[in-house]
Amino acid sequence: MFRGRFIATLRLMNSHQSNNSTVVNDLSRKLPVVAQAGPYKVTLEEGKRYSWCTCGLSEKQPFCDGKHKGSGMKSLKFEATPEMCKEEVYLCGCKQTANPPFCDGSHSKCEVTGTSPSSTQTDHNNH
Repeated sequence: MFRGRFIATLRLMNSHQSNNSTVVNDLSRKLPVVAQAGPYKVTLEEGKRYSWCTCGLSEKQPFCDGKHKGSGMKSLKFEATPEMCKEEVYLCGCKQTANPPFCDGSHSKCEVTGTSPSSTQTDHNNH
């Protein structure tokens, strides 16, 4: 088991680009991780642009902080419409939604496989 972890770590450290082909590190096979087994209740500001975390590693859940770098994943960028701002919305915390960035109840079928950077529901007005 230790040997496998060492090899995975070594691959992650040695990921690089070679002749137009990208060597994807082992981390991408384990993403996304479940950041929270439930939605994040947030208030969005009309017209403001947001980046929703798709990998589950961000410490600013449900928003991206760049922790996905090198994984082959990228954040989902969206602009808050007037309809989104009428009341609080629920953004997906399990990262398994079929309607990103919004929660669709998929967390009820998720197995929690990752560690949560934030395990409490939080109001993120300043993102």
